[in-house]
Amino acid sequence: MQAKKLDEALPTLERAMLLDIELGSALKDKIVPQLADIYVALIESAMLAKEWEKAGTTLQALRRASPAHPKVEPLSQAVDQKARELLSEAMQLRELTPMKARRLLKTIIGMLPANDPTAAKAKEQLAKPTR
Repeated sequence: MQAKKLDEALPTLERAMLLDIELGSALKDKIVPQLADIYVALIESAMLAKEWEKAGTTLQALRRASPAHPKVEPLSQAVDQKARELLSEAMQLRELTPMKARRLLKTIIGMLPANDPTAAKAKEQLAKPTR
């Protein structure tokens, strides 16, 4: 239930940050930490729910909003590790269950930035024809 409330609060806080930027960033020091804390809670919730794409995309938003936040690095490491695990699993499933492997590869691509090496490997594997 808490994640649902955070999901509802997020657009309002993001809009407040954009308006603050337009008005000279007077409230940046108050808005950004709140926004970052919501992102962290949503990432952790998504990871517990195994919603890897949501965790990854929210992590990217956290990096943009507050790159120095103390949770950025540990969460980045956890998401990167999970992406590598999913890639390994997809490679093992490629011949046996190609549709599941494709879903995993798409998940990896969705959870990582476009320039990430693991995402690039997933794209490369997704482009290969299955037998």
